[in-house]
Amino acid sequence: MAGRLKGRRALITGGDSGIGQAVAQAFAREGADVAIVYLNDDRGAQHTRELVAAEERHCTLVKADVGVESEVSRIYQEAIGALGGLDVLVSNAAVEQRGAWEEFPLADWNRIVQTNLTGAFLVIREALRGGHLKSGGRIVITGSIQGLEGSASDPAYSATKGALHAMTRSLAKYLVDRRILVNAVAPGPVDTPMLRSQTPKLLEGSAKYPLGVASPEQIAPAYVFLASDDSSYMTGEVLALTGGKITA
Repeated sequence: MAGRLKGRRALITGGDSGIGQAVAQAFAREGADVAIVYLNDDRGAQHTRELVAAEERHCTLVKADVGVESEVSRIYQEAIGALGGLDVLVSNAAVEQRGAWEEFPLADWNRIVQTNLTGAFLVIREALRGGHLKSGGRIVITGSIQGLEGSASDPAYSATKGALHAMTRSLAKYLVDRRILVNAVAPGPVDTPMLRSQTPKLLEGSAKYPLGVASPEQIAPAYVFLASDDSSYMTGEVLALTGGKITA
């Protein structure tokens, strides 16, 4: 690898599986130390640590709920204490539940909004309140193709991802004078535990996505790009990786 993140320190939420795990490994390959936040998958978190260690970089595990304000404060206490600072924040934690609008439970709506949207807000706010990100820092937010064009059977997830795209642009304008760059990645279908539990039929192929379902490792390089100096003239962008599906 090119050492594009050599000496940098990254905090990645939702780092115990899927895209977050692949990003942690890719960052380590490029020379970064990482801290990952996860909710309850101890085995997955340990595997992420092993992947990072194989690249001879350090990985700190923080078990916490990003949707709870007091836990977000603890995340930074533990992560910054271990990393010694912060250069890159990847807000990636998310949950999904499909269903019809008329029957969609309010409890599920609130749970998804609390994790996907409020969790991103709390993690980003704490990074700014604590002064952890300095000039040259990066924030990368995980959006989704569903946030670009919606989904008929995924009301809460689509809504939160669309809101995260808007948050990306709003936050980029707010932080541009501090030279903290904010961008998002909006993947199409990716072979993650979430996809396998919610939309496994996509793994069989779909005409909507000519390149099929992506592996997390195919998505991770976009995060490396946005976290590195290669993206020094980009902020407020939503980078769509959609397997050949053209979005508006």
